[in-house]
Amino acid sequence: MLVLHRDSFCQMEAWLECWSHRLGKLTSPCRGFALATMAHHIVPTRANGPHFDLENGLGVCKACHDWWTATWEPKIYPLRLR
Repeated sequence: MLVLHRDSFCQMEAWLECWSHRLGKLTSPCRGFALATMAHHIVPTRANGPHFDLENGLGVCKACHDWWTATWEPKIYPLRLR
């Protein structure tokens, strides 16, 4: 909840802008105009990202969270087969 208190509006567009040198030019679904309703882990917890660290959190809208999780996260953090 602290992430959503800090980030009232979706921060995905701003985050993509900061990482455009590595990811290329991407545009988030809401372009930063939607209210943040979800706390997104920048480094996923399944990739050993810290769960409760505010520095690993980003307030995003559901559309951006679903878009990132389905489209880009698997490419950056592929599932490890056991």
